[in-house]
Amino acid sequence: EVSYEDTSVTRTAFRDGDIFWRKIYTFMSTDYKYLIRKEAILAPNVGINNLYEYDYDADFNLITVHHSEVDPNTGNVELKYNYNFEYDDMKNPFEQFINHNPLVFGFLEFSFDSEALVLLTATDPMVRRNGNHNITKVSQVNVNSGSAFDWIYEYVYNANGYPTEKMRIDESGEQIYNMVFSYY
Repeated sequence: EVSYEDTSVTRTAFRDGDIFWRKIYTFMSTDYKYLIRKEAILAPNVGINNLYEYDYDADFNLITVHHSEVDPNTGNVELKYNYNFEYDDMKNPFEQFINHNPLVFGFLEFSFDSEALVLLTATDPMVRRNGNHNITKVSQVNVNSGSAFDWIYEYVYNANGYPTEKMRIDESGEQIYNMVFSYY
């Protein structure tokens, strides 16, 4: 079930007639372009178990996702990770969808990359949708330990400035993921 209220969209899943989980997406405005908060609630009356807050630069490229979780010992929602994004200055092929309602076009479950499951949880649905440019680096920073992990991306572009190929590169320079774009 999907419901709209002002700048929020709520998705609710049911199992055997009872609420199984709920996600509440809060956008900057009622055009539903830019997500600013996502709350994941696993069961009714339990409260938030995951919270994601999204920051954008002046060009509305997603620059940071703050990922908070419930501490099982205290019940408090605590910041665990920050995801920081860097971009190139070339055209994002998904930018054309920015002006479309994400529910209609299915982007609330639109994945970032099939191999980045942890990243997908924190950043879906907005990583590809929002932004005029292509992501070149994503850093996951553990706010408690300070440890960081980076996803590095390289692109091949066509004459019109759109990527024809996207590659994820590991720390040793090896290609570990490849996506090919075709334009018609």
